[in-house]
Amino acid sequence: MKYAMGMLCALVAGAASAEQVLVRADKGHQCVGDAFSLGDVSGVLFLERACELPVSRAAERHAYVSRSEGAEVRGCWRALSDGNYSVIDEAGGQQLLNRDAYAGAETTTSSSSARIVRSPAGACP
Repeated sequence: MKYAMGMLCALVAGAASAEQVLVRADKGHQCVGDAFSLGDVSGVLFLERACELPVSRAAERHAYVSRSEGAEVRGCWRALSDGNYSVIDEAGGQQLLNRDAYAGAETTTSSSSARIVRSPAGACP
């Protein structure tokens, strides 16, 4: 009985720790079911993490991370009325991201890897 309760608690805790994200769809992580390390993704838009930077309209934004050549840049993003994304990074830079370049994913219980749950339009046969 204790073992069953422990397993149930582990399953519930694991399910609760999964997080919804949008990732730049690149080879190896663009089709539904593809599994990958979040460290291999150039851009991650977190759907549930609040913006933690002192930026304009922070309450309406979510956390964003961009990686390039080993450097990581934090930022915040929000969806625009046309469905694309507006990002402000920690240095004050701004950019627009095309929603069609991002796939929906869910992190695993370790939060360092994820699996694609929604592909961008036309990304997969």
